[in-house]
Amino acid sequence: MVHHEDDGCRYTPYASAQGNHEKYGTDFISVRGGVSVGDPCLAYSHHGYRGIEKEVVEKIKAWAMLSKTHP
Repeated sequence: MVHHEDDGCRYTPYASAQGNHEKYGTDFISVRGGVSVGDPCLAYSHHGYRGIEKEVVEKIKAWAMLSKTHP
């Protein structure tokens, strides 16, 4: 699970994501930074990781590499 700490979308608050991570025992990647413009539920906001897209992708790739199981 990946979530921006400052996501202002009312449908996906950070506290809920953190709670779901704890409830379901999923891995959790928390990010900060970037730029938020306009509707907080759309892609040009923290909800869409605007301005930190590459950083978020790198964190996801690093997580994916670490979570792979090898025979």
